[in-house]
Amino acid sequence: MIRLFSTFASGLTPVIAEFLQKDISLRLVNQWDGFIEYCAESSQLDKIKHLQYLQNTFVIIDSVRGDINLMLNSLSQQNNKLKNFSFDRQLMPNKKRTFRVVVSEENKLIGINNNTMLQIEKNISNITRLTVDRKNPGCQFWVLHRSEGHTFFAIRITELKSDDKGRARGELRPQLAYVLSRMSEPTENELFIDPFCGSGSIPLARAKMTKKGLIIASDNDGQLISMLKEKVKKLDLKKKFVVRQSDALELHNYYHACIHKVVSDPPWGCFEEISDIFDFYDALFNELLEVLLPNGIMILLIGTEVFPEVLEKYKESCSLLGKYDILVSGKKASIYKIKKL
Repeated sequence: MIRLFSTFASGLTPVIAEFLQKDISLRLVNQWDGFIEYCAESSQLDKIKHLQYLQNTFVIIDSVRGDINLMLNSLSQQNNKLKNFSFDRQLMPNKKRTFRVVVSEENKLIGINNNTMLQIEKNISNITRLTVDRKNPGCQFWVLHRSEGHTFFAIRITELKSDDKGRARGELRPQLAYVLSRMSEPTENELFIDPFCGSGSIPLARAKMTKKGLIIASDNDGQLISMLKEKVKKLDLKKKFVVRQSDALELHNYYHACIHKVVSDPPWGCFEEISDIFDFYDALFNELLEVLLPNGIMILLIGTEVFPEVLEKYKESCSLLGKYDILVSGKKASIYKIKKL
């Protein structure tokens, strides 16, 4: 088995640990905020590389409990773990045979003494037969120190993801949209709705998770709905999707409790004018309970502090299964997992 660690959005460690244990055969070693260390068979590397809820994944070459300088000094000399490291092309995220060394201390990139860096690069090059390229490398070796006191030397096996390109203001990153959708525990033949679908990040992520069922994506913004209809057509998903312009506070078409899952990112009041945020969420939550089946699940990404008061009002009608505090584009938010009783 090989040792790895993966990084992901802060606040989601228990959720990601659960996903990982369902998706691959592994042994968990350490779980910290936004970080999981684990052991898995090398045969699972390709699958791990493509897990959509992970930001980056690394194969660990060496680790120490202590200051980052312990690792840097060891690597600049004759590090036995590096010396015995069996470099495999499977670890390379692309075909370029070049590398660079990245040093991170408590989630911040730092610079180190140039002579030390040159010696580390020389040692890595001698063992891997890769060439140094600090600007546009084929792979990256990381020296990473965590606030918990552990320092890792590892090779990143995933390519740098840039999901900000082409993303509209307020549109969720694909990774977070995937996590929200999967938290609802998708199963076949379900009726799913996102009443604030916007650009469609959540329903499009949901469409990849099951083969059968119906996805309802609605929003009161006609322009966004038109754009989403084009996306659905281009992706050949029309048989699975109903895309329509409608008000999330008027879901009477779905009364009589016919919806299995609700996953949505309602307005936070940051970009939209909402006269009374409590009244808005009160009306919204009442509407969602009207359309949701008993034991149905809703996942809501909320960026306002009044929502716990709304939940308290409806405590006889629903159960809070989990609350996860995260950051979205630097703003505090919470993911609520709720079951209708």
